[in-house]
Amino acid sequence: MIWSAELSPCTCQILGADRKTVKNKKPIDLLYVMMIILVLINKIKVSMYYRTFKSLPVVAVLVATSGFSAHAESIYPYKTAEKNVIYQRFSNRPAQPLANAKAADFQLLYKGQDIAVGYSSGNYYCNAEQLPTGLDTDSARIIGSFLVTNVGSFALCKQTVDIDLEHFQALNHPFYRNGNTILLISGKVLKGADGKTFKSAYGHGYDAKNYFYVAEKTVKIPYQHQVKISEDCRGWATIDGNSYYSGELRNDVDASSFKCLSFNAAADKKGFLIAGKRSLEFPADVDMKALKVLEGNFVSDGHYVWFAGIEPYSFKGMSAKTVKVNGTTISDGKQSWQCETYHSSGQPMCQKTQ
Repeated sequence: MIWSAELSPCTCQILGADRKTVKNKKPIDLLYVMMIILVLINKIKVSMYYRTFKSLPVVAVLVATSGFSAHAESIYPYKTAEKNVIYQRFSNRPAQPLANAKAADFQLLYKGQDIAVGYSSGNYYCNAEQLPTGLDTDSARIIGSFLVTNVGSFALCKQTVDIDLEHFQALNHPFYRNGNTILLISGKVLKGADGKTFKSAYGHGYDAKNYFYVAEKTVKIPYQHQVKISEDCRGWATIDGNSYYSGELRNDVDASSFKCLSFNAAADKKGFLIAGKRSLEFPADVDMKALKVLEGNFVSDGHYVWFAGIEPYSFKGMSAKTVKVNGTTISDGKQSWQCETYHSSGQPMCQKTQ
């Protein structure tokens, strides 16, 4: 049995083919196969939303990914150990042996961001897990971290609830809509969530009655009137006029003046909030309505100018009217500053260059 992938923006179809049938087909042009191998070497990978390989025939993609199993790199994240096969996606994680798999006939059939599928001696494997017998490759589908088959549905290769393919949809991480229910990337059902009315941003979401924050623990908060969440600002939500961060009420935050600035940075009239923590305070006359991101982590209210990085910085005396940003450099023509996106111990985030 050989599997081949027909890739679309949201699903991956697995097609079955008898070995004898494949042998009788016209051989694939060697130069064409080599071209595909070079593309793969250059690390053009399939994302969780699966870019479409419109110009590559199904069989050619299969040959490029599984036709050279003698080389360890070609079957990653699997590798052979003498006569056996093991699964090891990361070097700092323990290797997992594949039960009943043989190195002599092992084939890598699919490799994605979260899951890989292999075949050996009549058995199919999802990562290190041996899949149930009777799997129909013609009807199997891969959607993000989910493998949907006639012998069950699997999330990160662990069996989960049955997936309704016609009503299954990937939302913002870590949520998936499965008809009237919401699933997490792990395959667990988000209890109490209504799939019909659920809306999401990264790490949190809400339906018609409840707000949910999902991290190591899941927080569920009932609400009466309104929930506001932003895809631009991690962890922050306004629930019935109150500010919450990571599912916890923040009475120290003024919800009426609150603004999202970037994934880790937000602000209210008191000052910056970096990864949920109070940081540099604003002057009393800050114009919160005019406060906006200039570019990257540089922020201005039209009068004052700041760098809203891990450690915010205020550029004293800089003219907001003439300021220009070029990557990590900011200048008003009279003074220029270079600001780093990372923090080195003992070094300031921003240094004056002019």
